[in-house]
Formats: sequence, C-alpha cells, structure tokens
Amino acid sequence: EATSGNSGIALAYVCNLIGLRFIAVIPGNMTPQRALKIKEHRGQVRFVGDNDFAGAVAMRDQMVLSMEGFTPNQFSNPENIRAHYLTTGSEILSKATELGFGIDAWVAGTGTAGTFMGVLQRLQTVFPHVEGVTLEPAESAVMTALRQSNALYIPSGHKIGGIGDGFIPELMQMVFANHVFTITSEEAIERAARLNRDLGIQVGYSSGANVLAAERYILEFKPKNAVITILPDHADRYV
Repeated sequence: EATSGNSGIALAYVCNLIGLRFIAVIPGNMTPQRALKIKEHRGQVRFVGDNDFAGAVAMRDQMVLSMEGFTPNQFSNPENIRAHYLTTGSEILSKATELGFGIDAWVAGTGTAGTFMGVLQRLQTVFPHVEGVTLEPAESAVMTALRQSNALYIPSGHKIGGIGDGFIPELMQMVFANHVFTITSEEAIERAARLNRDLGIQVGYSSGANVLAAERYILEFKPKNAVITILPDHADRYV
C-alpha cells in the first residue's frame, strides 16, 4: 500500500499476525519513525521522492502487477468510508448519547478522505444539520484552489503528514465540505506543542491542525452544540 503512516503501520501489524508479507511505499519526506514502526511489525518499506504520493501509488500498482500482490487501495476503496461509518462515527454517536450533547460540526483533514466522509455521513443520520469542516495545509491548498477556480495553482511541500498530498482524493466528495480551512505547517506544529504542554496530550502535527481548524470554526460560526474532531497521530511519529 501507498501510505504516509497510519494505514501502513496498521496493515503491517495485521499482516504480521496472519503471516502475510507487507510492503509499504512511502514518500521520502515522511518522518523516519513511520518507517521504523512498519519495520517493527516486520513490514518492508520502499521510498519515493519527497511529497510524491502519485509516485508512491504508481510504484505500488507496479509491484502489485509484478508480484501478483493485493492492495487495499485506500485512496479509492469505498470500504475505507464504510469502516469509519460503522466504527468511528458510531463510537462518537454513542458518546454523544451517553453524555447528552448534540453535534453541530465534524472537523477532519482529508488524506484519503475515508475518516472525513465516513464519520460525517454517520453523524448526519442522527444530526442531519451537522456541517462537514475539512482542512488542508496552506502550502498545498488544492481544495481551496478548486473552489476559487484557480487552475494555475501548484501545491508545494509541507510538514503536516497524512493530509495535503497535492490532489483531491477520489473518495472525497466536495459537496460534503461546507467549509475548508487552510493551516500552515508552523501553525499546526505550534498547536500540537501546546496540546502537549497545556493538556499533556502527546500528538503530532495533523492533530494540531485539526484542533486549530475546530477552534477557528467555533470562533467564526459560534455553534450551540458540540464540534467534534479527531487526533489521528501520536507525537512519537515526529521525534
């Protein structure tokens, strides 16, 4: 699988348990800890150029053909959305019922868009008014460029792993994104550091970006009910 971290680590873990060989293809600018985590679970790693997710997908597809292998194809597989609809989204609704709060917005970055789409659609079965709020690195703001009809926009490198791969993933349906916020790498890094310093929550830059986007949504739109986001990475990926 072509991966920036989480899916590759999870697949390496599962494949090791059931005795399958796993190969991850990773852009070269991903932090070394991600590759080490995959190797800890006996996965193998192949690298492509920095920020070259298209190259990672191409290498993956080439290896699938040459080795008669299988890829979950996380960027295009609708099971990605369904998994978050059934699990992550349901868990959030269960907690909302337990604590008795409503939900006005769901905030998440889009790597494959599986988390964003799956959770949003599940939340809307109970709270139809829930707004979908996504975010992207300011350095790779392809969704923002699309909405501004800027066909000349060229994304550049950034430090927020897991999102902003330079293209809008196939699973992402922009009609579900009521709002798109842009977050700079420096802002995401600083917010993650404050989560650690102020709350003892050891998370990485994509978590910082999610929290910052949620805070900006709250300040701008002043919702009456809860705004939900997710902390998808751990600080140990960024040592």
